[in-house]
Amino acid sequence: MQIIAKTLGGSHSYGLDTESSDKDYRGIFVNTDIGSILGLDRCDHQVNQGNGVDEVYYELRNALRLLRSANTQIIELLYSTDFLDFDDRGAKVVCQRQNLVDSSKLFASLRGYIQSELKLANGTRTGRLGGKRKESIDHYGYSPKNFVQLFRLAWAGTIYFSKGYFPVNVRKEDGDFADLLMKVKTRPAEFSVEDLNVAAQDWDKKLIEHFEKRSIDTKFDDEIANRLCLEIYGPIVSRCHVFGKLNIC
Repeated sequence: MQIIAKTLGGSHSYGLDTESSDKDYRGIFVNTDIGSILGLDRCDHQVNQGNGVDEVYYELRNALRLLRSANTQIIELLYSTDFLDFDDRGAKVVCQRQNLVDSSKLFASLRGYIQSELKLANGTRTGRLGGKRKESIDHYGYSPKNFVQLFRLAWAGTIYFSKGYFPVNVRKEDGDFADLLMKVKTRPAEFSVEDLNVAAQDWDKKLIEHFEKRSIDTKFDDEIANRLCLEIYGPIVSRCHVFGKLNIC
């Protein structure tokens, strides 16, 4: 595999990291083995975890499929301004990012994430709670991490629908808002769960209003996505000389 775009994700990319924050790396790669490109050995993603480091890399075609359903993690990757690894193939994908996001699907995706984060934040989502989140809910009555994620996603969505880009680094975009999120994250005793739920409702309303009054209405362009796959994978397939080696009856 060859990584064509890699960035530091999570709280570090948002400008909301603390000394204890893990490092999350996210990226897009292309397969170099013909079996994984045209054959049966499918490879959609690569995950490496351990020692406070979390790495998740998405194969190009898988990343494009996820973008077609407005996956916010891939959208954030494309709108990153701090790439660690980035070649001309990654640049081709990033240059087409506005043609790879469906604004209506992004709106639906964001609202779905917001509702999910709200349930996690209030401890009402079924399933076993993670240790840190359960401890926060028991102690403060809510999970700061999930409220921060909820507010950040809603905020990013309002900017996308009003200005046409999806901001990743909150601190660079809006220092005051970043300070507020950091207070919720690091000083949760200063906030009540009631006030945070009211704020969550307000952000949901803002997101709806900005979507309804959106200045842009983007669509995922399948033709462009397919052309990207051809332009990026075509040279790799040609180098393999696979067709000259097959005896096709």
